[in-house]
Amino acid sequence: MLEIITLTTLLNTNFDKTLCHEKDQRVSSDKTPIARALPSKNGKIGRRGPTACTATMISKDCAVSAGHCFKNLNFIEFNVPPTINLKNLGHPDEEDIYRVNRKTIIHKSNGPGDDWAVFKVLPNQVTSKYPGDVMGFLEVDFNKPSPSFLEVTGYGADHSPISAHFTQQTDQGELISIEGSRIGHTVDTMGGNSGSSIIDLSTGKIIGIHTHAGCSISLGFNQGTSIFANNELMNAIKFCLKSD
Repeated sequence: MLEIITLTTLLNTNFDKTLCHEKDQRVSSDKTPIARALPSKNGKIGRRGPTACTATMISKDCAVSAGHCFKNLNFIEFNVPPTINLKNLGHPDEEDIYRVNRKTIIHKSNGPGDDWAVFKVLPNQVTSKYPGDVMGFLEVDFNKPSPSFLEVTGYGADHSPISAHFTQQTDQGELISIEGSRIGHTVDTMGGNSGSSIIDLSTGKIIGIHTHAGCSISLGFNQGTSIFANNELMNAIKFCLKSD
């Protein structure tokens, strides 16, 4: 029984932990509309894997992330400072921390191709401003994508150096496939990148949400959910944007 529980835990906490290249190609980034999602303000790292996810603003108060990050969608942080050590994350000033309106979360967590979350973010308690008005936001592409190269930016794990652990990093890679509503790509990601927007480099627009590994489990590519090919996700985004 213990072996089964351990295996289940590993599967649940490692499915977005994978590098597609022999050497980690991610580099430090400061894209302001992209936030770190945490279950609490103290953001302590759990024993059973990362407690961080990634979210992206798509309007003044609408954001997207991964459905399996549901428990993390309580607070989102921008301008994240370096990590202190493996047990303690660095946190920004209160002006850069926003509470998620959990009553608005629409999500699915059914594996690659159907793993997504759309939600509203409340105004900052100090400034009374919405995050998109301060940090900006990225545009969503609802049309059928045909990019060659993609970008994924998020808050993945990194122990080299420790200060980069769960801080914002970015990488670029190739679009491998769009099968049904599942996107395959070769962008390096690690635990914490779940919920990261998959961005078409030719347009700068979001075409999907990164959710799962693949390069490290013989598929040859990492995985996410396509916006264009997932009608529920597309409709949830449009609903959120219309209610601004």
